[in-house]
Amino acid sequence: MKTRRSVLITGAASGIGRDTAIRFMEKGYRVTGCDVDGSGLKNLAVMAQENQWEFQLQILDMIRMDTFAQLYKQIEKEGKLDVLVNCAGICSGTELDEMSPGEWDRTFAVNLKGPFFLTQKLIPLLKEGDEPVIINVSSMAGFTGGIQSNPAYSCSKAAVTCMTKNLAKFCAPFGIRVNEVSPGTARTAMTKNWLGEEGLSEFVGRVPLGRLAEAADIAKVIIFLASEDAGFITGQSIHVNGGMYMP
Repeated sequence: MKTRRSVLITGAASGIGRDTAIRFMEKGYRVTGCDVDGSGLKNLAVMAQENQWEFQLQILDMIRMDTFAQLYKQIEKEGKLDVLVNCAGICSGTELDEMSPGEWDRTFAVNLKGPFFLTQKLIPLLKEGDEPVIINVSSMAGFTGGIQSNPAYSCSKAAVTCMTKNLAKFCAPFGIRVNEVSPGTARTAMTKNWLGEEGLSEFVGRVPLGRLAEAADIAKVIIFLASEDAGFITGQSIHVNGGMYMP
């Protein structure tokens, strides 16, 4: 008899990560939610308790890679990890000519370097998993160059796509599938902070399906990629953008 499947999600306190965590818990997964936002994680923990879902929180700053070993030990107690969702990310509205080396490095640390080394650390546990899967959250910006502001974000997300393909090749012999979901402009706290409600509304006219993506649109695809229905899919970028970008 198979044990309950487990998933670790970074960026779980809000937006896409939070919606994804809820959907995994609804399906009976044992969820570890990680984020630098402790308040958001505690709110999610309260919801989990009210619904009798299995959830544990872990405060995690993707820049603090020295803390990954502690997270590994926590997950190791369970013996395995079935799904890893690298969802944590940051983006600001800094223009190209105002970008500082410090902000560039921080963006790459959170969006790329942290997820890579966290994944590297957790691969031994994924090898012991039940049909193990890694899912990275990239961005349409990594394929289109984004908009005029924040080149660090679009460049870091393009690198996530390359990382996804490289990991897929490395992990395939171990039976670990690796894919990514690439959202278009989505209505999340991060994009609202960056663009504002008026700025977000301007993007609606660019979407053939006539609306912005919601966190649920992306979370549903993550759930699919983690399922046995996606069992022969690896190394792929699944675009969820309402037709804004058609590769």
